[in-house]
Amino acid sequence: MKKQPLDVENFDISLCKTRLAQPGDASDLVAIAKTIWGGEDYLPKVLTAWINEPWFIVCEYQGVVVACIKLTQLPPNTLWFEGMRVLKPLQGKGLGKLMNQAAMELALQISNQRPGMLFEFSTYFMNQETPHLTSKLGFKQVAGFHIMDKYGGRILKEPEPIETPGMDIFDHYPAYLPVGWKAIRKSEEGLDYIRQNARIYASPGMRFLIGGIENTDVTLIDPIPANLQKELPYIQYHIGYKRNFSIIFPQTYPSVIFSLECQKFRLRDYNPENVPEILVFSRSAKL
Repeated sequence: MKKQPLDVENFDISLCKTRLAQPGDASDLVAIAKTIWGGEDYLPKVLTAWINEPWFIVCEYQGVVVACIKLTQLPPNTLWFEGMRVLKPLQGKGLGKLMNQAAMELALQISNQRPGMLFEFSTYFMNQETPHLTSKLGFKQVAGFHIMDKYGGRILKEPEPIETPGMDIFDHYPAYLPVGWKAIRKSEEGLDYIRQNARIYASPGMRFLIGGIENTDVTLIDPIPANLQKELPYIQYHIGYKRNFSIIFPQTYPSVIFSLECQKFRLRDYNPENVPEILVFSRSAKL
């Protein structure tokens, strides 16, 4: 049966219902994705997997799913909050707060069986609303990374795969190593997760990690060499011919942003103070 159009003008948040996602929610969730980030949201690519995993929460209003958020288990004992989405016409009407509260309630239930658990998430520095909402839930910023984008190149050279990386991949990441937008805590369990969920390669001058949902996020394991231009074809090899990609690196790499701009990398938004674009927040399950 065809769903009736939402009555956005008379929206009443008290009529919203949060619940776990079901397969029949997929079309509504795709519709949400089409209304944000210019329709380029990754959500449709992960929907099948997320709906079949535990802890994917949606909000239903007038029979339509209008928001979502997900919890994911990360090592060593972390619940990662991700995938917050709100249908664009209903943004700014309290749904973000509602979804955070629903996710927190579920997270606290899970943590009762797992002592010492941490709750964490990452967000973009231009997103002012999420840190504001989550600070009231006890979250504090604990880490930050830079991210820059580059148009894909045409020259490809095959890098050497590193099959069993060791703890030295954390040398320049003392607390967290980013795999895409997930921040993996420095630990033996974290290393195992990275071995299973990312790929690490070596070019002549550095090592790098490829991960993230779309496999176009490149984390620089080592400081950028003097001649970065020679390394780019090795990164491009597994990204794909002329396919755009992003590189992620720590705050501790000196003068990196200027060097990358000289290599035609670009920042996503105006950032004159060079603050980290990826912000990581954390809190203990028990405050």
